[in-house]
Amino acid sequence: MENIPLEEGWELIRSFLSVKVEDETAVLDFLVEHGQFAPPRRSARNCWIEADQLPVRRVYQGTPSPKHPATELVIESFSLRQFATIQDYVRRMLITGDPVLPTPWDASDIQEYEIAFARHRSGSSAHVSVNLTFPSVLATVQFKLVQGAKFRFCARKDCRLPFEITSRHKRRFCTQYCAHITSLRQRRRAGE
Repeated sequence: MENIPLEEGWELIRSFLSVKVEDETAVLDFLVEHGQFAPPRRSARNCWIEADQLPVRRVYQGTPSPKHPATELVIESFSLRQFATIQDYVRRMLITGDPVLPTPWDASDIQEYEIAFARHRSGSSAHVSVNLTFPSVLATVQFKLVQGAKFRFCARKDCRLPFEITSRHKRRFCTQYCAHITSLRQRRRAGE
């Protein structure tokens, strides 16, 4: 993943949470678009597969070893249920506002990320080094929560994506589009 500011990382969160876990194709599309997911270590497994059994497009060439001289490493394998558990955990972090919410897996199973602080004449800044999708999701959510961000979930029943509360205004929808769609639906029901 390229370097992205924290605000733009929020689109990754929205994309991750919008994936319908019942739709295997949607999960695969998300994974293809965003790269290696890196779920908690014990919820995934690595598999060795013969190179001639793989599709033409190779994702990662494993280092040959005496045990696997002519194989390619398939980086990760995890179930839709595990993907849903991770989505649920991220939602609970946002609902509770707790950046260190106890995990449903061992905390040591998550890839650690590094934080570098720099002082400038204009103040200080922090840089986080994360190169995989799930740790990026966690880092983004944790940093937003540590910064004091509060979240609500969209009132549109078929959206339910989180959005940051940025004012005292009692906003109910994540975007103007969701508010508009809900308004149209209500008008249609009233006209029936």
